[in-house]
Amino acid sequence: MKKFLLAIKHLFIGIVNYAKHEDIIKYFIVSVALFNLAISKYYINDILIVENKLTGIVFFSYILSGLVSAFNAFKLTKSGKKGLLVNMFMLLLTATFAFILSYQMIACVGNQVKLTSVWQIDSVFTLIGFGAVYFFIFIVILVRYFKVSGHAK
Repeated sequence: MKKFLLAIKHLFIGIVNYAKHEDIIKYFIVSVALFNLAISKYYINDILIVENKLTGIVFFSYILSGLVSAFNAFKLTKSGKKGLLVNMFMLLLTATFAFILSYQMIACVGNQVKLTSVWQIDSVFTLIGFGAVYFFIFIVILVRYFKVSGHAK
């Protein structure tokens, strides 16, 4: 277990060092947001299966906050500390919306007659994965901020 955690640590440090230029982070954020927008029909089909109005609102907020994160990513190199904090907040908000939406879809399984298993809602696992990706990008930007600004000792 210790070797596994050490390997994860080295992988994370390698990714942070590889992302020295904000352009790599910027294009990754934009590609993830646009990919989510492209497969939104996939999400909408599962939201229609779930039949819960609140999931539609959270889904709209998730897609919108992802697109706002993508637009803010273009300001990543030009903005100062305030712009970086806004971008980090939007990434964290997008990850939170993804996790809330997946939780709501899972919670609706017991309330629906035609839904008997979480496996009938395919997009739950996709949402959890993309939420983890957005959270990972947030962590990478946070580590880069402390590494570049000299706050890390």
